Amino acid sequence: DSVVGNVSMGSNGNLINNGTVTGNLTVSSGITNNAGAVTGNTTVSAPGILNLNAGTDLSNTGSLTVNGGNLNVNANETVGSFSGTGGTVTIAVGQGLVTGGAANTTFSGTLSGGGVLGHAGSGSLTLDGPAGGFTGVISSSNATGQVNINSATGAIGVFATSGGAIASDGGN
Repeated sequence: DSVVGNVSMGSNGNLINNGTVTGNLTVSSGITNNAGAVTGNTTVSAPGILNLNAGTDLSNTGSLTVNGGNLNVNANETVGSFSGTGGTVTIAVGQGLVTGGAANTTFSGTLSGGGVLGHAGSGSLTLDGPAGGFTGVISSSNATGQVNINSATGAIGVFATSGGAIASDGGN
């Protein structure tokens, strides 16, 4: 099934998307299990929970913004940009979240889990949230892009570059 227009989850219920949302997806309350496509931007804010499950297809050019709540990456996903002012992003072991785009973005929330956070964009991605026990891999693959990691982020499992750069302020 398909929905044309924006979908906003703002109640304490549950939403399951196995179809296509042609527009933006906003999760600000309740639990949303996504195994379908979203063609626009995706936003999570407290106390909402968004689970990206097998079959998820967020827009490769859309933004993923986490300003609160929880984002659980349970399947590989690529988005146009990644940013936010808070919340927790958990990337499951064996899964990855790849972000792109030319804009410089910042995620100030908590990063946890053991998966892969990849940055393939030409802009910079700054991680400056609190320590969350992230034991996975942070990678950068665009020759002009960079991942900046501030000391508050805590320990990171592995850094990997393939043309891009990773910078730390020395606290990791």
